[in-house]
Amino acid sequence: MALSVPVAVSGVHALSTRSLQTPALLHVPSVHQPIAKHASSREAIVTGAAVSVAAAVIATRFRKIRAKKAPCDNGFVGLVTCKFFGGDEKEVEVPASMVAPPEWSDLESSLDAAATDAEKAQIAEIAEGQGPLSASKTKGSSLRLFGGNKEDVRIKFWRDSAAWCPYCEKVQLALEEEQIPYSITKVNMNCYGNKPMDFLAINPMGMLPVAEVDGRVIADSNQILQIVDSGMGTGNLTKGDEDNIRELLRLERGIFSSWLSWLKANTDYGKRDTFEYDLGNVEACLAATASDGPYFLGAEFSIVECHFAPFLERMAGSLGYFKGFQMRRNPAYPNLEAWFQAMESRDSYRALASDFYTHAHDLPPQLGGCAESGDNQAFKRAIDGSTWNLPLPVDVEPKPWEPLLANTAEEAETARREAARRLIGNRVAVLNFCLRGQGSPGFPGVGAELSDPRAGSSTSAELKKGVDEALRSIVQHLLTAGGASIEKGGVGPLAFKAPRGGYVEDCLVYLRDRIGVPRDMPFPAARQLRAHLNSYIDAFVAAK
Repeated sequence: MALSVPVAVSGVHALSTRSLQTPALLHVPSVHQPIAKHASSREAIVTGAAVSVAAAVIATRFRKIRAKKAPCDNGFVGLVTCKFFGGDEKEVEVPASMVAPPEWSDLESSLDAAATDAEKAQIAEIAEGQGPLSASKTKGSSLRLFGGNKEDVRIKFWRDSAAWCPYCEKVQLALEEEQIPYSITKVNMNCYGNKPMDFLAINPMGMLPVAEVDGRVIADSNQILQIVDSGMGTGNLTKGDEDNIRELLRLERGIFSSWLSWLKANTDYGKRDTFEYDLGNVEACLAATASDGPYFLGAEFSIVECHFAPFLERMAGSLGYFKGFQMRRNPAYPNLEAWFQAMESRDSYRALASDFYTHAHDLPPQLGGCAESGDNQAFKRAIDGSTWNLPLPVDVEPKPWEPLLANTAEEAETARREAARRLIGNRVAVLNFCLRGQGSPGFPGVGAELSDPRAGSSTSAELKKGVDEALRSIVQHLLTAGGASIEKGGVGPLAFKAPRGGYVEDCLVYLRDRIGVPRDMPFPAARQLRAHLNSYIDAFVAAK
């Protein structure tokens, strides 16, 4: 027999009813009527987590209802205990979608309990300007001291806040490798916002990157690199034959030109051949020193890597997406792949590099558009998320469009905690950001469609509660479910009270499509969060 059970979460009592099957032995008749007036004084007694289920008038003799959580395959089970006059008390299993996820404070406690000592120590180090670099916009490094003190800072460095700019990346890569203490200030690029007046006072042209070295302002990335490589730091940018370095840097500018020419062309004719010729020369240069090591000068990382890395990274992502051209894990370029893997083994590069999705969508607004041609659809679908599905595979070779991924079970577990940490730590901003999915576009508009700082958020209180609950459900799943798919029972009750018409889903899609690497989190964490958002959306639609 079907019972109509109203649900309340965290003191919200007037929720819509949902039908569930209850054992016939209760002999309780169905009640199908508005129940808000009955629920206000019968708050549930909850054990286990911050879960609240409203007392409903299941029958006219009904006294109370309480809920608790128990483990099951999808991680979310609600058990409702009904007590009647006469003392009869029975437990009824209800869809877990009637049980709210924990509150943010409880999720934060769960994360703290799950985090390793090494993770906690690293977070503390980053806050003090020590430890590894974090390129996150909100929780990332603003000071890099490399074991020194604030008084050791000689360079003030301004870079783009979205971590899109390749010229900023190559300078910061050099600063990290040389371990020169520096401060970081993040500024909008023109394609997604205005420059602040204090920055324009330093650099009226508004171009990035900018460095102030011992009081001298420099607004050219190559000039900054020359100063960084002039003996200020550790000397990690080893010197090689100057003529050889000049030839390699000419090759870098040559392949940069052929890449842009092909990327913006509506046809492959001639453009692809030129690029492949230049890429073949890059492969040949790496092959010539391969017996000594994977880098351009052999065994040691050098200034040449700082010039090449940001652009080869963007070539691999953009040409796969727009042209269907595979640069990574391509047997035609074994030394190039060895170079990429050597770069990805370095903490400095891993912290600064982006994933293919981010580059595929950040380059068009910077370049004034990119053109699709050739057989690119399979690559495009994969990069745009056709593989963002739970459970994500582990312990298999990463795909050509998945750089920065070791794909081990341990990495996946750490990545899920990192994704949860970013959501918990930025929950207010993330919630308001999600609500832009049902808000208004910014005015005036910006060139970067997926990065509009002036967009307005929805003001719907019900939608806000529903999306907040959805985010808490996703965080709970990240922390407890081991990467399993989210079943429809994992969708909490408030989402069902939110305005109909796909509004909650639209807000989650808005977030999913705008997770940037490394601006928001490293790629393994972004991959987990995108897949968990997709899984929740699928479960939400199925539950409705």
